Amino acid sequence: MAHADADIEVDFDRDWIAIIRRGLRRGGHTPAVDDQRASFQFFNLQKRLVEPKPRRVHVSNAFECPREHQRGYDELRRKVESGDDVRPHLSRFLADLDKNDALLNDWGIHHLHLGTTIESDGFAARTGPVLFVRFESADAYFIAIQEHGAWSDKRMLDVVQENWPTVFDRFQMVGVVGLERELSSEEIAGMRKAGIQTFSQLGAGRVIGPPGGGYSTSGLAIDVVRASDHHRDQVRLWEEWLVKNKTTILERLRAAGTTLARPAILRLELSEHGAHVVGTTADGEPFAFKIPPSR
Repeated sequence: MAHADADIEVDFDRDWIAIIRRGLRRGGHTPAVDDQRASFQFFNLQKRLVEPKPRRVHVSNAFECPREHQRGYDELRRKVESGDDVRPHLSRFLADLDKNDALLNDWGIHHLHLGTTIESDGFAARTGPVLFVRFESADAYFIAIQEHGAWSDKRMLDVVQENWPTVFDRFQMVGVVGLERELSSEEIAGMRKAGIQTFSQLGAGRVIGPPGGGYSTSGLAIDVVRASDHHRDQVRLWEEWLVKNKTTILERLRAAGTTLARPAILRLELSEHGAHVVGTTADGEPFAFKIPPSR
């Protein structure tokens, strides 16, 4: 929602998309020309990454590590516990901003490679067996080490249920006591490929929705779409606030000795300190003021 009159010109949605594109380019990516697609790409990448922060590691009772990968596993566990960046161990498909991780979008499970050397592209050497893990804010649940490609193996959900049943509590379908028929791992893979969302039965009387948040028919994660919509709605609300309070804001700037050009071109900037409106005076000097937090 762009706004222009004799006093100000402002387009926070344009500024927000520009911020997203700068962030993607800093990471070596080439964002889409289409604004909505660029926004989806940004949040899709954020979902696929793992925030570097210390986590408690929980290992399932059935967990086994092949001897030849013990050193890689030990090093990766140390990184997770210390809060080191595990990006080198993630999929090389991170370079593809439009790639949808079906396992992650459906069940909220990452897979990490156990290689001990970092190759020229910044990724750890690929391994056949990979570590399947569910990351929460302060915890990491090490489910199993299985062959690369076991993306729809139902036993992973059973392992989580058997070892840490409360992890799935918030995904339980209230009032649903069972499914007419449980799908096989192969059928789940086919459903994902067709863009059809499935539900899972974990023992008698316990049916859960997708613990990864689910996906649309295109394969794009539902929470990626929601995050994109939420942030674009937020910047539009900030723009509405600015336009609504324009007279008061301009009067305060003039009272502080800030002489503005007409119209003043105002832009949105974000930092760890919050959202700010920035611009330049009639003399070309920069100025900024903070946007009040949303209530």
